[in-house]
Amino acid sequence: MPIYFRPGGNDANGGTNATTDAKRTLVACLPLINLANPDTREVIACADTMGGTAIFTTASEYTFYNDNESVFPVPINEAQRLTFKGREGDTIKFAWTSSGFGWLWRTKCSYVTFFNMEFIETNLTTGSDAFRWFTQIGTDLVFVYLYDLIFRDNPQGHNCGSMSPFSRYNQMINCESYNAGMGNTGLANNFYWQGRDHIIRGNISDRTIVPADAQKGGIRCYTNNENIIAGEPESANNLIEQNFSARSPNNYTFAGNAIIVKNNVSRMARNNHFEAFEQTDGTNTGLKFLNNTGSGQELANVKGLDFFRGIYTQVEVDNNIMFGMTTPFSYTGIIGTVVPLSQDNNLTTDPSFLDEANDNLRIGAGSAARNAGKFRAEVTNDFDGNPRPSGGVLDIGAYEYQEAVINPRRKPYMFFRGVLLG
Repeated sequence: MPIYFRPGGNDANGGTNATTDAKRTLVACLPLINLANPDTREVIACADTMGGTAIFTTASEYTFYNDNESVFPVPINEAQRLTFKGREGDTIKFAWTSSGFGWLWRTKCSYVTFFNMEFIETNLTTGSDAFRWFTQIGTDLVFVYLYDLIFRDNPQGHNCGSMSPFSRYNQMINCESYNAGMGNTGLANNFYWQGRDHIIRGNISDRTIVPADAQKGGIRCYTNNENIIAGEPESANNLIEQNFSARSPNNYTFAGNAIIVKNNVSRMARNNHFEAFEQTDGTNTGLKFLNNTGSGQELANVKGLDFFRGIYTQVEVDNNIMFGMTTPFSYTGIIGTVVPLSQDNNLTTDPSFLDEANDNLRIGAGSAARNAGKFRAEVTNDFDGNPRPSGGVLDIGAYEYQEAVINPRRKPYMFFRGVLLG
């Protein structure tokens, strides 16, 4: 049996039954983990009854550290993968009420999956750089998967962050984050990743409540200059695709070698929709920016794709829609001037979105983006997961026009308008 915990549990019990024998705290569950036993590698948070709501409000109920593997052994391969999840049919919420960090893991983390849980800030006036999920700077974060998680309403810092330049081979898929940095004038992002070989796919980011600034944004993936450790390469081989980010100073920020940014949607930025930001002033090679869609601006002088800092070579910018902002494409950064290897079939005039005001940036049959793109072997589907091309020629932008929707995914414009609905 898996290990269960719930607010109404009892830490004196065995922790092997969802309703009658559950632990009350995550900390009490951890000593029961045995990596050699598949049944004890799954820790499930649940409500007191199936289909109910569990709200963990006290830090001792769910916050834990694993310094030097002193709490439990860290999995070292896929066969030992450890899973923390909310029970199917339940609503699992972790409400951080204190200032400081809302740790879920610290110091060392590998082969772990988190999914189907919600992390909420309930103290909207205090806190300092309070992360929902965090691994300390300078340590390993390897093969960690985040699926179907919700983060929202962090007043001071990032909603979800990994600050380790040693991070690699991690995945963040179908997660949502809202309202990071409420009242904060410093660094704040909905999602903040460092490292290399990550997959960031299908996530929703809406609004960071901070002034326009290069250090704040929606989905951010690169390595800071001050966090690079001798001998560790900078960010590389990251895949950022099929995400939706809106109403932040910078909806997307990225840097690195051999990275692909494709099929992403951006709405109503306050500074940049997409920002290439190399903090080290070094050279990044092999950026592919393909079939993305950006639309609108909340403040004046917003840029679509901006090379804000660093040196970039071998840049490919194809099949993108950047409409309704002051400067759709800006290749003049702090250091040098980017000359793209390719800059083809980008659209800056009206693409006739189906419902732009409500964040629906799909195109209709009469759109200028339809059948106007350039073939790219890297682009085989669209934001919704529908195959490309639908006709004989690839469409421009994140959405491929379909005679009939084959594989609809969640539609961000139906789920929120600046706040989480439901």
